[in-house]
Amino acid sequence: MPATGDLPMLSVKEHPDTAEVTLDVTLARLAIAFALVAFGLPLVRAALL
Repeated sequence: MPATGDLPMLSVKEHPDTAEVTLDVTLARLAIAFALVAFGLPLVRAALL
């Protein structure tokens, strides 16, 4: 197995799309969380009443 220093390291500078993908994934997770809260809370409240 090669030493860690021999492995090519990917950086945002070499691959600018990496930052965009990370941002897209983060925004998607936030959107999913918001949707769960926005639609889940009324359902839970309706079930408890």
